[in-house]
Amino acid sequence: MKYLNKYVDFKESFDISSTDAPDEKLAKEEINSTEENLKEYKEKKSMIEQIFSSGKDASEIDTELKKLIPETDNSNSFLTDFIKICTVQKEIEDGKSSSEEDNNKIKLFSTQKKLSAGDKVSTIGAKISQIADRVKNFAKILTQKSQELTNLMSEHKEKISQVEQELNQSTKEIKSE
Repeated sequence: MKYLNKYVDFKESFDISSTDAPDEKLAKEEINSTEENLKEYKEKKSMIEQIFSSGKDASEIDTELKKLIPETDNSNSFLTDFIKICTVQKEIEDGKSSSEEDNNKIKLFSTQKKLSAGDKVSTIGAKISQIADRVKNFAKILTQKSQELTNLMSEHKEKISQVEQELNQSTKEIKSE
């Protein structure tokens, strides 16, 4: 019997039999569903990271994600949370690159302003101030997005560890019955 018990530890899902009590049947279905969602999350996590790091624009990323994860009524909450995290990371990276471009434009316009005279100086000065304002606004947005990313990542890690603990606990309870 002890060997049979060890076999159950390696078994991927619980078999639901017709003799199971309704609450036990529901618990086994929930465990099987949660295990399947975790397994799918672990399989597709790296693929999602590759999609977001591929340098594609938002619409291309969206179509790739729809191919990878078909939309269903009961979507995998782990994957949707991870997609939110990757989206915020992508927004931060895109914002940083546009901010660098803006800083380069400021440098370019500053050198043009030094070389120009008359009316061009005031228009170039106005462009520089517009771009500088955009960079300042992005700095505020960047701190907010960074904080949001930190919160999302910590919540996601906590959720995964909590679900794994609950899953282990539920598995032990069902095995003991």
